[in-house]
Amino acid sequence: MKPLDKALWVALFALVALRVTGGGSLVGPSVPDQLRIVIVRESGDTTAELARTINALRNGPAAAYLKSKNHRLDVLDDDAVDENGKSVVDPAWISGVGLPVIVLLDGKTGKLVDHQPLPLDADAVLTWLKNKGA
Repeated sequence: MKPLDKALWVALFALVALRVTGGGSLVGPSVPDQLRIVIVRESGDTTAELARTINALRNGPAAAYLKSKNHRLDVLDDDAVDENGKSVVDPAWISGVGLPVIVLLDGKTGKLVDHQPLPLDADAVLTWLKNKGA
């Protein structure tokens, strides 16, 4: 076997071993096992379409999928506050996106994984989540 061929095989085996042992990802950043999915909206601007999307994510097949993956879904008003009067919506969640927005957070650390404008269809939301590895 030529030295270059041997080096390529060694590199390939190292990458596979790294992935198998959980030491890294060959396809990009990993997505946490448990996600907190947050929809941030202005409740005064809720349309029938938005209400249907939220309802579909809370009930039926979409909700069953989220539950099967142990993901948590929260729907928040953009001006919601905690018991101390502090906003529960991080400005980074809506920065550059606007409302309504869907936010993916690590379910354990709360770290922002991704966010985008909320698709107004539950199937489109699930497709986006699945494309993100959720």
